[in-house]
Amino acid sequence: MRLVFMGTPAFAVPVLAGLTGMDGWEVTGVYTPPDRPAGRGRRPQSPPVKEFALEHGIPVFQPASLRSAEAQAELAGLEPDAIIIAAYGKLLPPPVLELAPLGCLNIHPSLLPRHRGPSPVATAILEGDRVTGVTLMLLDQGMDTGPLIARKEYPLAGDETTEGLTKTLFDLGGKLLQESLPRWQSGELQAAPQDGSLATVTRKLERADGLADWTLTAEDLERRARAFTPWPGLFTYWNGSGVKLVEVSVLPAGSGGGDIGLVVETGDSVAAVAVVTAQGLLGLRTVQLEGRRAVAQASGRERLVEMEVGTEFRRVAELTRIAAEYRDRIVPRATRNVRLLEKGYREGLVGVAALVQAEQQYAEAAIRYARTLGELRRAEVDLETAAAASPLLKTKFSTEGQP
Repeated sequence: MRLVFMGTPAFAVPVLAGLTGMDGWEVTGVYTPPDRPAGRGRRPQSPPVKEFALEHGIPVFQPASLRSAEAQAELAGLEPDAIIIAAYGKLLPPPVLELAPLGCLNIHPSLLPRHRGPSPVATAILEGDRVTGVTLMLLDQGMDTGPLIARKEYPLAGDETTEGLTKTLFDLGGKLLQESLPRWQSGELQAAPQDGSLATVTRKLERADGLADWTLTAEDLERRARAFTPWPGLFTYWNGSGVKLVEVSVLPAGSGGGDIGLVVETGDSVAAVAVVTAQGLLGLRTVQLEGRRAVAQASGRERLVEMEVGTEFRRVAELTRIAAEYRDRIVPRATRNVRLLEKGYREGLVGVAALVQAEQQYAEAAIRYARTLGELRRAEVDLETAAAASPLLKTKFSTEGQP
């Protein structure tokens, strides 16, 4: 069987490696995006899939797009029986979808039709799913809407991060592909259409998602810390600097309390301090101040417990930036998504569940934007009050200026 593989990141490499080790299968080409500048020197960096392919003598193709007739002719020249996709990151036009006799088979890290879209792994963690899994599907022109070939479940323990779980699911997906592809070729497996009424659609993560919202519960924030690892991370601002909350935990209800957002000592041997949330305490186990190394909270707690006058000035600046991001990017994107799905619903391409979820995501974005504006107004009032009461802060306020 002649195969073409399309993928990009490191967690897709085991899928490709598994294909190259199967008897009777030949990977005739690997498609991956063009090299991108990375690091301080901005030197071009090859995708991990490319590096593996070159090490194993597999031809590599890096077109910016597969929409041109030239790129499609080049792909057709490889004469693939099937095209395998694992986190390629590019849409495939209809001529490519129809090129291989066995179709374009995609590994998706969720149990479709649940969690379609760009962030299925993070969303499974955010929503506290007890079971996730991987799906082998036949690509069509929709967003993860194609017929299902095979699925495999994976139980969640409740301590997974997006980084680790993504690797686990693609390893599982590679094994599922090896088991299913011969049965797909022989006709033993048949593709089944998805039930659109059960579909949910995830959204692309934004930097602003990582800002800790202390009006959420400690359990919600702990899930966010894991879901947003490695990016954007869970973070807050303290004494004018960013603080990344690297490791956090939910502490028992009797560990302490106070006003929401207050940092309190806990007496816990691992998380010496915690932050009061809407429900429960979020223990800070490991934190990383901006420009410094990560430290266990027991060794860094004094820096965080003593809140200096003037902290709110930087908070105003950060809240202003986040509000602008919601206004200019997040809310408009959610609006466009709703309109696109409304059109798809009218044309019978998507189910009502996907449309309802998109509308809920828009409402969530609008609410978070409004909440950010409210926090900004309160922070500005607090800053002006403190400036009036403190000559030192008034000096800082007049010389640094308001954003």
